[in-house]
Amino acid sequence: MMNGYARLNDPFQNKGTAFTARERAEWGLDGLIPATIETLEQQVARVYTALHKKNDTHGETFVFDDAL
Repeated sequence: MMNGYARLNDPFQNKGTAFTARERAEWGLDGLIPATIETLEQQVARVYTALHKKNDTHGETFVFDDAL
């Protein structure tokens, strides 16, 4: 069974803040990720909004995209 750190380092298992309260408790994720629980759709909307707030004149969009 994967522990919390292994699950977060596996791109196929890591759902970011979309882990449910049950999954967080079962897999020992409490304290490893933000307490906020969001759906994957909510995460996409949050990142999309943040991306469009960036000022592209300084290449911020590229840096932001690269961090994803």
